[in-house]
Amino acid sequence: MAEITWRATPSVDNTRLDHHITDEIRRRVRTALGTDADVATTRALEDLYAESLIDAGVACAAHTDGAENPQFFVLRILHR
Repeated sequence: MAEITWRATPSVDNTRLDHHITDEIRRRVRTALGTDADVATTRALEDLYAESLIDAGVACAAHTDGAENPQFFVLRILHR
């Protein structure tokens, strides 16, 4: 899966957050595609999902003038 890169945020454990987001995306994609899904297709969809979430989180954070970090929005979108 695509590596998730965040700006440094001292109050957030980025490694744990990255694993949580990655695990959740992987679980959702594999549940949707089933056990017989092509591995390359599964990985491509996981990467696309992660990139889309990161783009959305960064865009939302940009509209808050730095009041919130992208991780906050990614988690909010993911757990909506």
